[in-house]
Formats: sequence, structure tokens, C-alpha cells
Amino acid sequence: MDASSSQIQQNNRLSLGKLVFSKKTRVTLAVAFLLVACFTIGIRVLTSASINGVVNAPIVLVQSPIDGVVVSDQLTAGETVDTGDRIFVIKNDRLDTGNIDGVRSEMEQTAAQIDGFLVQIKGYQALRESLQERLKSHLESNEAYLTLKAAEAEGMLRKMQETRDQASRDFERQKVLAGKGADSAQAYDSALTKQKEMTNEVASLEAVLNRTKAELEANRKGVLLDGYSGAPYAQQRLDEVSLRLSEAEASHAREEKRRQALERQLAHEEETVRKLSDATILAPSLCLVQSVRVAKGSDVVKGTVLCELVDCAKSYVEATVPEKLFDEVSVGQDAEVYLYGNSNSIPGKVISVRGAGANNTSNPTMFAAKVFKSTSDSMIVSVGISAADLIKVFGSANQVGRTARIRLSN
Repeated sequence: MDASSSQIQQNNRLSLGKLVFSKKTRVTLAVAFLLVACFTIGIRVLTSASINGVVNAPIVLVQSPIDGVVVSDQLTAGETVDTGDRIFVIKNDRLDTGNIDGVRSEMEQTAAQIDGFLVQIKGYQALRESLQERLKSHLESNEAYLTLKAAEAEGMLRKMQETRDQASRDFERQKVLAGKGADSAQAYDSALTKQKEMTNEVASLEAVLNRTKAELEANRKGVLLDGYSGAPYAQQRLDEVSLRLSEAEASHAREEKRRQALERQLAHEEETVRKLSDATILAPSLCLVQSVRVAKGSDVVKGTVLCELVDCAKSYVEATVPEKLFDEVSVGQDAEVYLYGNSNSIPGKVISVRGAGANNTSNPTMFAAKVFKSTSDSMIVSVGISAADLIKVFGSANQVGRTARIRLSN
């Protein structure tokens, strides 16, 4: 009984050993361990190798800046244009130039008025010079006349003063004689009258001399008095001509300013016509022509959409990532971008992170591609990429709509 029981236990241990160390059991355990390890590592690595990513780029609507007719050669949808390439030329030969004609007419009238004022100014200047010469001649002759008159008055005054002094002495002598009764009262009265007359004559001559000296001084200062030939008239005319000359110069300056203002206005009007008569539109960057809406010879108005360009220079990748990793993704974070069907990658940087509740629908009129629909527990990460890297690694900057995946750095 004991021997039989021991044999059974030994057989059970052998069967259990075979089960544990069998090939099928070992493979099952290895697969389970690998799954656990991948799950753990995947959370730590942020393995964002999402197949729900797509290369996207903004669409540029090229609009006509003026009214006119398309005269450039036709663009072709699908072709690539580089920065600065000419894509459209618009011309307008039906512009209204009435404003320019009006300004030019005003300029001609203003120029005629300026010429008229210049003639007036020259005439007044010549007349003023003539009057100044005439006045100068009068002043010189008057100075000579008044100088001579003053000299004559001084000579007469000296003689009259001597006569007055003699009369005063005669009066004093007659006064003494009359007091002694040696002479008659008639002789006394005659001497007194003579003295008074001489005194009055001296006073009169002194007044004439003073007035002559005053006139001479005024003449030297250019101030003329009436009664000396035509000098006062010349002075009056000179003042009048100077006033007229000042008015003509002011009018000329006013019209000259108007002429300058009209020149600026004409330049502005001509520049406006030039801008509205001819417009050359250049490609803003490296772009793909998505569609062309006008043909050569088409009439367009300002704002007409001429074509749609995919701005490859601003390409980026939109990819879905589990939203539970939202706090571990930040703008500016480095990333690697892979395009479907190619094992090569290009560098990128996170440019935006949008949660599940954000409006994630791309506007089809603004972007060339739209991201795959995200689930309620996913977010959208946008990664900016370089057109130069796309060309270098994949041979073309036009990768819009191509499936992509991104791998974010830790």
C-alpha cells in the first residue's frame, strides 16, 4: 500500500514537470510577458506612431488686386511655383484719367498766373528803383539847397545881432542923456524903438535858421517836406509801389505753393492710375497650384479669386494621439515624422495641441487636407515640418494628403 502510493506521487510530479517545461507552455508565457512589457514601455515612450496622421498645408487664395484683363499665360493645376515666380499679370486699359486731366489743366492756369505775377513784380521792382533814384536825387539837391540856406541865414543872423547890439548901446546912451536932460524925449523914444525892432529881427532870423537846420537834418534822414520840387510825390509813390510789390510777391508765393501742391496731387493721381492699370502677382512662397479659376483674356474685378495655391512652405502633420497623454505633449517639443511607405524620417516640432473637445474640423477652404476623424478619447497634435526637408528626403515638397505618423521625444 505504501509502495503503491509513493509510485503514484512520483508519476504526478513527472507529469507536472512535463507540463511546465513543455514547448507550448514556454511560448505562451513568453508572449504574455512580452505583451506586458510592450504595454509598460509604450506608456513611458509616448509611442505616437499614429497611422491616423496626415500631411496638411494651408491654401492661399490668390485674388486680383485691380479690375482688368488677365494677360499672362495660363497656369496649370498640379504644377509647382517657387517664391517670387510670376503667376498672373492683370492689365486695365479702360481707366478714367479725368482727374489727371483736371489737375494738369489747373497746373497750366496756375503757371499762367505765376508768370503774370512775375511780370508785375519785375515792373514794380523797376519802378521802385526809378523812384529811389529820383528820391535820392531830390535828397541830394535839397541837402545842398538847405545847407546854403542855413549858411545865408547864419550870416544874416550875425549881422542882425551886431545891429541889435549897436541899437542896444545907442538906447542905453540915450537913456542916460534923457535922464540928465541933455537930450530930447523924441531921441529916447527913437532909440528904444530901434532896439526893439533889431531884437525882433534877430529872433526872426534865429527861427528861420533853426527851421532850416531841422529841415536839413530831416532831409539827411530821408524825410521830405512839402514845397521842394517833386520829392514828396516821389516818396508817396515809392511807398505805394513798395506796397504793391509786397502784394504781388505774396500772390506769387501763394500760387507757387499751389503749383507745388498740384504737382504732388498729379504725381499721386498718376501713381494711382499706374497701380490700377497694371498688376503683376508673384508666388508668395514654394506652392503647389491646386486649381486655376480664370483663363488668359478673362475679365476680372478687384477681389476675384484667380487661383488656389497650396502653401508647401508651411506644411505640417496632424495626427491623433490618446488624450491621456495631453499633459506630456507640449508646443515646441521635438518630433520625428514618417510618411507612409518610406522608412526615412524628417525632424519636426509640435506647433499645436488640441484636445478632444476642441473644434478639430479643418476648414476645407483654408487647408488642403483634413485630419482623420478623432475619437472621443484622442487629441490632435500638429507638427511643423520643413519644405526643404521634404524635398531632401522625399524628393518633393508636395506631400499634402499623404498618411504620416509622428514619434514624439520624451
